[in-house]
Amino acid sequence: MHEGDDKPWVQREGETEKQYEAFRKYMNLDANERTALHAWYDYAEWNWGKSRASQERAKDLDTAPGYFRNWSYQHDWVERAKAFDAHIASIEFEKREKEALDKLEEHREKQLQWAKIMREQSIGLMKKLNDRISELKTKDLEDPNVIARLIRANVESFKAATEAEAHALGVYDLATLLLEQQD
Repeated sequence: MHEGDDKPWVQREGETEKQYEAFRKYMNLDANERTALHAWYDYAEWNWGKSRASQERAKDLDTAPGYFRNWSYQHDWVERAKAFDAHIASIEFEKREKEALDKLEEHREKQLQWAKIMREQSIGLMKKLNDRISELKTKDLEDPNVIARLIRANVESFKAATEAEAHALGVYDLATLLLEQQD
C-alpha cells in the first residue's frame, strides 16, 4: 500500500484506466470468491465484449494471464480490496448503529409521553379525590378503607409514572455512572 492512502481503492497515479478497471472487477467480487482469475473473466468480458468467442477464449484459461497477475501485484489489489471491504463494513456498521440509536430515541420519547400522561392522570385523580373528601362531612365519609386504597393506588400510579420518566431520561444510568466514578 502507498503510505498516506486514506482511500486506497481509488485510482492511483500511474495506474492506467484498463488497470484500474481490472482492479475494480477484482474489488467488486465477493471476498470469498475474489481471485485474479475470476476478475480476469469479468475483465475479459468487459474488454472484449460479450461475444461467444471471447467468452470461450477467457474460459479456456485456468489462471489469469501474466500481465493481469502483474497488475494485481504492482497495484496491491489484495490490500486495496481488503481496505475497501473494511470501509464498506464500517459504513454498514455506522448505519445499523444509527438506526438502533434512532429506534432507542423513539422508544425513549414514547416512554416520556406515556409517563407524562400517567403523571397528569395521577395528579388529576388526586385533586378529584381531595375535592371529594373536602366536600364530605365527617359523618358522610365513605368507608375509610376505600379512600385509603384509592390514595395508595394513586400514589403507586404516580410513582410508576415518575420511575418511567426517570428511566426514559436515563436518570438511573447517570446515577450509577456517577456512583461508580466516586468509588
